[in-house]
Amino acid sequence: MAAPSIPRHKRFAVRQNVRLRASNGDLVSGMMIEVSLDACRISASGHHPFHAEQVVTVEVDGFGDFRGIIRSAGEHSLVIRFVQPVASAELQELVWSASDASRPILHLPTFGI
Repeated sequence: MAAPSIPRHKRFAVRQNVRLRASNGDLVSGMMIEVSLDACRISASGHHPFHAEQVVTVEVDGFGDFRGIIRSAGEHSLVIRFVQPVASAELQELVWSASDASRPILHLPTFGI
């Protein structure tokens, strides 16, 4: 039986605190709000020092670092394309850890028969 694979461009909504580090030492905290195998979107303050085509490292506690290139640097978010795609298992763990598993999304009452 083959392991399920995640399509390359499937995006997942997450809420994961991250730090962005540039080669010149600039460091900004933000929140990863979307992730796929190839890219992520980071919500950041409007005064971030980053620009398009800049190489950065996305630091995620418990997952290590992901190197990427900024593809879009808007006023409130950054789109980063990873230099090397994230492994499917690692992406799945990142998405799962970002969810709040202790609080169910929908809690239905149980009924006895």
